[in-house]
Amino acid sequence: MTYIQRKGNYTAIESINGKRVWFATKTPNKRLAEKRAKAYFQALREENLAAAEKLMNRNPSSITIGDLLDLYEQLTSVKADTRTKNIAKLKLILKETETPLTSQVNGLTGRIISRFERQRHKAATDVPSLHTAQRTVAATVRQGRSVFSKRMLQLYRDEGFNIDVSDFMSRSVKEGPTVKYKAPKNGLPAKTYVASKKLKEDDPEAYKVFIFFWFAGMRKNEVAHAKVSWLGDHSIHIQPDGDFDTKNSYDREIFFPEGIWTELMELIGDQTDYILKGTKTERTDKVFRRLNAWLTDQGWVHTCKRGHELRKVYGSTVSKLAGIQAAQQQLGHMNIKTTDTFYSDIESKVVINE
Repeated sequence: MTYIQRKGNYTAIESINGKRVWFATKTPNKRLAEKRAKAYFQALREENLAAAEKLMNRNPSSITIGDLLDLYEQLTSVKADTRTKNIAKLKLILKETETPLTSQVNGLTGRIISRFERQRHKAATDVPSLHTAQRTVAATVRQGRSVFSKRMLQLYRDEGFNIDVSDFMSRSVKEGPTVKYKAPKNGLPAKTYVASKKLKEDDPEAYKVFIFFWFAGMRKNEVAHAKVSWLGDHSIHIQPDGDFDTKNSYDREIFFPEGIWTELMELIGDQTDYILKGTKTERTDKVFRRLNAWLTDQGWVHTCKRGHELRKVYGSTVSKLAGIQAAQQQLGHMNIKTTDTFYSDIESKVVINE
């Protein structure tokens, strides 16, 4: 099969029964053009003239959901893991509402969102599970709709597709009550810090990670990609670097106490590239698994993201000492609501006497 471009769009040329057949795909996207041409020529070979005619007269607004997801993968500029999650969430909504990927995109309506929400809510067995379902539905819908963000709709129009999913995008869902952060009780943080001195002897690399979680509130991905060049005078400058980008593309500088800084410098020694030693697998996975196992032994069993829980302790401590705005800056949050909801635990015990 041969492809040529005419006025930006691809035209496919294929030999059918000894004759050269031309097919205008009506798209400048090579991958989508190949998909359309394959379907068209297959219909001709099977003498399915109705299907071939339909493909010949394809309206730019009649793109299928499956084709659009292929287009989204090629056009979006979000990170790979975010792109994958956005697609997966939209597919989940469609699967649970029995909406096939062969449906036209412009056929997406608000009813699909409401049906997905209703089914998830009905499956809840009690009030706590209903609240969880509400939060899950809201998060899933929000992420799935990212495929039709304002920017993406502009890019689709640039490719010649008129997408109208206004009803699908505007349908509201119940958010559910927010789960406020609560700091661990029974002196767990204090006990963990005391035990960390033994961790330093047994696993120095895991202890480095502990320091970055506990004293800098860094994210896992930031710790894994932290470089020696980020270190300053008793501080680390967390920043976009090379092919690494911070979560919100923000940079920030975190300062360490004198004693911890001295320990960190001793552990780093004469390293010149990454702060954590070893291969990429060691830096991005294995050392965090070891720390998680150690935290489990210390009693951090109320969450599966144990390292991230240390970041929350850091954020809560900063909130109490310097206020929530300082915590937002130190944690690198775009929205202060995130800091308030998930990282601050400023308890007020008020008793009114007679």
